[in-house]
Amino acid sequence: MKQKIIKIIAITVGTGIVLFFIGIFIMFGLIIGLFEPSYDKEDLIDNYELKHREIQAVKEYVKTQLPANTSVHIEFEDDELSNFTVEQNGKYFTNWELDSNSLHVDSLLTLVGWTQQTVQTIKTKLEEANCISIESGEPATIGFQRSGRGMYLYNLFDAPLTDSLKTVYSNSCRFSFYKDNVVLEYGAGIGGQDCMDGYKRKSR
Repeated sequence: MKQKIIKIIAITVGTGIVLFFIGIFIMFGLIIGLFEPSYDKEDLIDNYELKHREIQAVKEYVKTQLPANTSVHIEFEDDELSNFTVEQNGKYFTNWELDSNSLHVDSLLTLVGWTQQTVQTIKTKLEEANCISIESGEPATIGFQRSGRGMYLYNLFDAPLTDSLKTVYSNSCRFSFYKDNVVLEYGAGIGGQDCMDGYKRKSR
């Protein structure tokens, strides 16, 4: 009887230890994005070749909607507005994980002279481009998809890059010159790799 009790206790303790480590693994995986969708440079290029008109259309639309001395960064996650940042005359106004109908969003919309319909149009255009974010400026940066805790992006310049800029971006860890006015980027997140896949560090 005593041996049976000891056996039951041992099984219970062993099961508890296994469940504890499984919980730790799952929590660690969530922190580093282990269970997030995974993409790579090839996916980034394939999407541009398929959706380059739609990607350029997002850039042009946002550019035409902004007043002078103003830039924005907008990101959507699971159909919800997750980041809306406005930079105007050197001042930054930021809100994260927003209800698109909240007063916080309305105050930012007022700064740029937009309506809820403007945000919805941007969201639709990003979806058509199979992308999730845009940051206006020169270059405009279009977020393709998050991969783990990082994100793959397109940097779209107004004009083709000079040979010197092509060299700078081609030798970069984070960036990769692609074609004409397009530079690819991998923005690493917490715990993510810090370079575009395929990049080879030069020996000193």
